[in-house]
Amino acid sequence: MPWICVTGKHLFASWYDRRPSTGVATDNSLTDFYLGRMDFEMSGPKVSSNINMSLNPDSQCSTGWPNGTRDDTSATLCTIQPQAFGICTNFTGPTPTTSGNCVPGQLPGTCGTNFTCFRPNGGVPKYGDYSGLACGSGNAFAAWTTATPPTSGAPAGMNVWVRPYQAVLRGSPFLQWRSKASVQKYWKGP
Repeated sequence: MPWICVTGKHLFASWYDRRPSTGVATDNSLTDFYLGRMDFEMSGPKVSSNINMSLNPDSQCSTGWPNGTRDDTSATLCTIQPQAFGICTNFTGPTPTTSGNCVPGQLPGTCGTNFTCFRPNGGVPKYGDYSGLACGSGNAFAAWTTATPPTSGAPAGMNVWVRPYQAVLRGSPFLQWRSKASVQKYWKGP
């Protein structure tokens, strides 16, 4: 799920990356959000080191599946098992009542009385739908979804985070965007 944008002579790309899970036998789903940069110089393109925008890796497999999964493999390939990737529902009305997560195919009773464990066909992914990258005036603005906040004291749960990055240092980017900045390096999207 990469994104690309350009401002001046600077090309940026952002993506989710599982490199934090390399060599971690207990969790194969540790995920960070990265920003890459390439500058077009007179002598040729100059590629900079990747920038870890999220700072704290998120364990996709340990944060729950509040709306089910799009496919079984998203949950069944996790090293952390079992995964409750279905939804307990009573199938009533146009908007059925739900009561937590469950493991599809398990014995009846995991959802309680009058509820059935159901894996929605569509489901909802944890990453991708709310990620993005925009550029303007020498700045790149990376947005990503994570359940692990990039800074201490931030709200828990799945949130969308935005972090600016300046291609050419001209003081803090927050001097230009201070009305949005509620934390030193990050601000949470609406």
